[in-house]
Amino acid sequence: THVHDGTIACPLRYAFGTQVVIEGKTYVCEDRMSQKFPDRFDIWMADKDASEAWGIRTMQITIK
Repeated sequence: THVHDGTIACPLRYAFGTQVVIEGKTYVCEDRMSQKFPDRFDIWMADKDASEAWGIRTMQITIK
């Protein structure tokens, strides 16, 4: 698929299509993180400014 709002890269242990809820918004695992980041998720953002404003955060997530 092409990246879009709601796309997230997940650690390898999560299957494509897994739903992840972060701060009330549901994302779908459609990409993979590198093996060297086994506990990180990467939310797709439309532009660099939005990505930099979000930054790197430690937070709780819910796997559906």
